[in-house]
Amino acid sequence: MWDVVGNVSKEDVRHMKNRFEAFRCSATVENCADVEPCAVHMCRWIVEGAQAADAAAVLPTASHEAVRPGLSGVAAVAGVAELGREAKLPEGAVSALHAELAALGAADVAELEVEDWEGMAAFRSLKKLEQRRLLKALRAA
Repeated sequence: MWDVVGNVSKEDVRHMKNRFEAFRCSATVENCADVEPCAVHMCRWIVEGAQAADAAAVLPTASHEAVRPGLSGVAAVAGVAELGREAKLPEGAVSALHAELAALGAADVAELEVEDWEGMAAFRSLKKLEQRRLLKALRAA
């Protein structure tokens, strides 16, 4: 898995190792079936997850709740916490959304269009059904 192959460099392998958490699975899978591998989607998930992690590391944020102006230089973005609860998003996802919205200069989640959400790295890093719940919560608001 960690071999340098083709146009994959040692740096690429080291980069992926930093984002990989190995775990043991001791359960037996009863009905295991072969599936068609989909490298394109796997690569997209890895890249988007890495981008979200990189963005979260450099964008200041205190929590997924609205941050008061002046705290770490991040302005409050109204409605983020409520939207996250309505869409049943994980706390980390809400924090990433808040950080990116604040970096864009948003004052309230209501001012964004669907295209704005879809263009955000934090939105793209959400799972498909999380994205769907978020968009549904936006329409309901």
